[in-house]
Amino acid sequence: MQPPIEERERWSARAGVPAPGDPSLRRPAPEEWVEEEDPYQGRSWLMPVVVGIVALVLAGAIAVGLYLIYRATADGKNVPGGIESSSASPVTTSAAPSEAPPPSAPPSSEAPPSEQPGPVAIPPLRGDSLAEATVKLQGLGLNVQVERTPDDSLPPGEVLSSRPGEGATVLPGETITLYVAVEPAPTTTRAQPSASASR
Repeated sequence: MQPPIEERERWSARAGVPAPGDPSLRRPAPEEWVEEEDPYQGRSWLMPVVVGIVALVLAGAIAVGLYLIYRATADGKNVPGGIESSSASPVTTSAAPSEAPPPSAPPSSEAPPSEQPGPVAIPPLRGDSLAEATVKLQGLGLNVQVERTPDDSLPPGEVLSSRPGEGATVLPGETITLYVAVEPAPTTTRAQPSASASR
């Protein structure tokens, strides 16, 4: 069974097969190659990766350096003068060692007369800051050990007393213990109910 003629003509007219050589089918001539803009502007794509890696290495080196500095000064040793360690354990500071003669000095045949330093008296230190008291004692050739004691009679950081005490005579090189005031821990008190409140 064939479709009616009208329908056949309608479909055949829609096929739109062009005749050979039809000018509407000609493609325009291709344009010359147009180069797009370089997103890296002449730089290598690898440069941001290299800069990022260098930045990470530098940050790691700084972190390792800070860690080593912290570890070297954590126990109170190697701390520059005037800076206290915050640890609760006693901190011992020793006097600077005497310098040995330079190796280029000719050895002398005479033995130098031995100078035995005499005993020194402990100066009054109560009320001095820890730094002031340490300087005074190290100036006398004494070593310093610090113990922190909760006390509110003096501001925190000031010397309460020393062992041996003020006026005692000691030999240079001995260790003097300084008791330094720290703020006492707050005490909590419970409110006792009064007799009138219970009635």
